[in-house]
Amino acid sequence: LGLTDMPEMMAFCSRELATRYLDQGLPYKAEPVLSNALKASLSAESENALKLILIKIWMQKLVVPYQHEQVERIKKALWEVLTYLEETGDQVQAAMLLVDAAHIANISKSYSEALGYLKRAIGIFEEAGMQEMAGSANIKKGTLLYTWAQDGNPQFYKASIEAYQEALKVFTKEERPDVFADVHHNLAVVYAEMPADPKRKGIWAGVSSSSFHEALSYFTKERFPYEYGSICNNFGNALSKFPAAVHTDNHAKALHYYQEALSVRNIAYPYERSISLLNFLEASWQVGNEPETFNEERYQDMVEKAWEVKKLVKDTDMLLEAEAHLDNLYKLKQVVTKESANA
Repeated sequence: LGLTDMPEMMAFCSRELATRYLDQGLPYKAEPVLSNALKASLSAESENALKLILIKIWMQKLVVPYQHEQVERIKKALWEVLTYLEETGDQVQAAMLLVDAAHIANISKSYSEALGYLKRAIGIFEEAGMQEMAGSANIKKGTLLYTWAQDGNPQFYKASIEAYQEALKVFTKEERPDVFADVHHNLAVVYAEMPADPKRKGIWAGVSSSSFHEALSYFTKERFPYEYGSICNNFGNALSKFPAAVHTDNHAKALHYYQEALSVRNIAYPYERSISLLNFLEASWQVGNEPETFNEERYQDMVEKAWEVKKLVKDTDMLLEAEAHLDNLYKLKQVVTKESANA
């Protein structure tokens, strides 16, 4: 090998070593290997091959709360590698990066940009006959549109549902029951929040319940406790929004599902447990906790749950919410005690 070939050979070895580290679940070891290799003067092919792996590592490290510097670094690298892949005609690899680019754009609330990336990616995957990749991109499209709808644009709820339903054409219950159930969980949440007139709201509630039960039929408490807790918590949230039913109390049913969530969301998951505790408290006010229907057992349970939140987390908003519940419970007790004394 000549001296001019050494950087290229080192880049190849670095890529192989970094890939091995990633296969072993050691991204923190792979990152410095790639970063050091990129300091050399390399061909465009080698440089972009290394950056491609580095982007994967950075995407894995991206967690809430998102750091602006991290996001900008990924955005820059994505654009450089995407430009190279499109110039060299590697459309499939470019489509995979377009999905990552959509995620970054979504984080930045650039929803229109993210949707454009996903549409391009889906088109490439479908043209290449890669139906599962297209299906996965449609799931991301559904999530993006749901996020967009929640951010003050309710017209995108319907498009979100359509994207998820496209994914279900690929991920069937028979062949991919795990993805099928996960998509139904997503659909159930969207159905529950879908804006509609009072007459149609009941229909959406029924469809939402059906999708929740579909998700729970796969993600059982015994096999998938974490997922089970998430679905039950969201089912409780949905029931709290459903229109009043004739034969059942939706708020009482919501409490049941929050309790189910709490049965698996133990102290090992303090944030998730606190979310379900606060949801339970909110629903508890709707099932008879006024002075005339005061329930001492429920009251004590609510007090314990509010105090548990205060012990579990340091999140300011959660602590304020727990404190508000305790304050209202204290006022309720005072009213009940006074009325009992005057009776």
